[in-house]
Amino acid sequence: MDMHVSEQRVLQVLARRSGRLVSKGMIDRAVKGTEGEELSANAIEQRMSRLRRILDHADAGVRITTIRGSGYVLEPKRAAHFVDPSHAPDTVRET
Repeated sequence: MDMHVSEQRVLQVLARRSGRLVSKGMIDRAVKGTEGEELSANAIEQRMSRLRRILDHADAGVRITTIRGSGYVLEPKRAAHFVDPSHAPDTVRET
């Protein structure tokens, strides 16, 4: 899938703030340079939806999570079987 310039800019903003909230206003400012006008909330949601499909198709290992009413967060995908080593039970004991 090809990525439009505005989607590239959105991904750059998300990546620079990986793990932290990116407001819709920040996304609007990032894209405004390519489109020249303010984006509607619906236009931002459409771009995020397409960007999610692109990332899924590329098996990028990250996902975009919506924080309702606030914006979006780029974060790593975690496999269902992932176990944080700090929370794993002890399997080897020294005697």
